[in-house]
Order: sequence, then structure tokens, then C-alpha cells
Amino acid sequence: MTPPAPAPASVSTGIHATQKPVSGAVRLEATGNNAISGLAPIGVRAQPNYRKNPEPVYPLAARRRRQEGLVLLSVTVSAEGRATQVMVKQSSGVAVLDEAALRAVQDWEFEPARMGRKALSSEIEVPVRFQLHP
Repeated sequence: MTPPAPAPASVSTGIHATQKPVSGAVRLEATGNNAISGLAPIGVRAQPNYRKNPEPVYPLAARRRRQEGLVLLSVTVSAEGRATQVMVKQSSGVAVLDEAALRAVQDWEFEPARMGRKALSSEIEVPVRFQLHP
């Protein structure tokens, strides 16, 4: 007996920055521009923009089980624009979805927060939504 085909799916990710669509089933969506700087002086807003974003992979096992969810990640972005620490701030409730989001965002690069011309380290939140289509 052949296992059922996985449902069509998409993953959308957002960072508090500029919208940038990509091809395929993954869509990057902006959710506002209120990422707050973590290591910058108080009142300085981080406005990181995407530089490099490998598409998150919707795990096949989760698709077959029709599992969906939203993972909220806390990301520390260095002054060089690298994700230096990525942690689950709010779980989707599905471990394989949380792990897929972590793996993808760990490799992302960002435009760092700036005060004038000086790049600063900052902390941002990145939501990653895994959603199946009927």
C-alpha cells in the first residue's frame, strides 16, 4: 500500500522589515517594522532587511500528518548581519516544525541595525508559519 501523498503546503516567514517575495511555495512576508534593538542604545530601532534567506523546508512527516503551526523565533543579529543565536520563543507545538524553522533561520543573513553609519548587534523576532493548502 502506498502512503498518501503529502498535502500541498507553504511556509511563510516574516521579520519586522521589508517584504520580499520568493519563488515556489515559500513566501516571505513582512509583519511591520518594529524590531527592537537588543544591544543598541535604548530607543534605537533595528530595521534589518533580508540579505540571504534559504527557504524553510516543510518537513514531509509533518505534511503527511497534516501538522501546521506558527513558530516564533528570537534571533540575535550581529553587527556583521549574521544570525549568531536563534532560539524558539514560542513553539508551534510540533517539534519537527520548530526544528525546521531553527535550521533555516540559523543560516540567514541580515542587514544589521544601524545608528547613523555604525552597524549594531540587535535582537529581532522572526515568525515562521507552516500551513497546508486544501
